[in-house]
Amino acid sequence: MRLLGHPLIEGRTGQPCQPRGQKSWALLARVALAERPLTRGELAAELFGEANDPLGALRWCLADLRRCCGDPELLRGDPVRLTVGSLWLDVWALQDGTLPAADIGGELLAGVEPRDCPAFGMWLMLARGRCAARSQEELHQVALRLLAAGDAEAAASLAGRAAAQDVLEAPEVAPMSSSRFSVYPSTRTSVSVTVAVVPRLAAPVSAMPPAGGRIRLPF
Repeated sequence: MRLLGHPLIEGRTGQPCQPRGQKSWALLARVALAERPLTRGELAAELFGEANDPLGALRWCLADLRRCCGDPELLRGDPVRLTVGSLWLDVWALQDGTLPAADIGGELLAGVEPRDCPAFGMWLMLARGRCAARSQEELHQVALRLLAAGDAEAAASLAGRAAAQDVLEAPEVAPMSSSRFSVYPSTRTSVSVTVAVVPRLAAPVSAMPPAGGRIRLPF
């Protein structure tokens, strides 16, 4: 189940299965990334407050998600929760560091902007910032590992993707800076690589080299 980039639920047969509305996607992300389990009343008020029957609208979206996931026991109970192991989510893999670098960098719920739920809109803005910061951190770490292995070209590609992340400058998200490294791949040609850095998460470099010099990576 992918929530980074344009969201997608893949069925057991490998065929994509799409929920029937943006609020189903919003509900799934809200439950998956909640810091604590949310009650049905809280979810209904945040996402369906404008509906004639907010709890009924919530039940409809929960049933929609169960249909797409092919699991009639998913998202039951009150409060509503997702347990680890009940399904695979790319946002969870991003958080625990197991998401492949090729899958990192998509905006959370790209293209999903549900109407008439300002509280959810504020939550989504902050959640996107946190996901972007985590993506930068992961891409930065992979780029450093590639630099240490001598693969400057791949490191430069990841560094560019990290720098492209639009990080929300909020108290929960550290500002981004950049550091320029000169490295020597196997061809002995000097390559300059700019690596995006989240300062409070980045591993320190012991000393910056003189122009054109080598650096000692913190590994």
